[in-house]
Amino acid sequence: MQVTVEEWEKEWQVAAEKFELVKQALKNSQCSEVLSLENQVHDILYWRSKTNKLVERARASIKPKTEYLLEQAYSKAKDKNFTAALD
Repeated sequence: MQVTVEEWEKEWQVAAEKFELVKQALKNSQCSEVLSLENQVHDILYWRSKTNKLVERARASIKPKTEYLLEQAYSKAKDKNFTAALD
């Protein structure tokens, strides 16, 4: 299937708009939003590469918090406080 220039330009524009949403989400410290938007960026190497850099920053930012919350959940589960472990 051959993509027309018009279709390619539209895909490029959509990918650029999605990238801007990812960039704005990261700027606003909305790391989970960055991860959720990641797969919405079209598979155009240029935009995918730029998006991946921001996604890696978001993942690095949420990793310590994720590890802390997981540690807290394990601690509550160990104490058989399963309701608190799930919160």
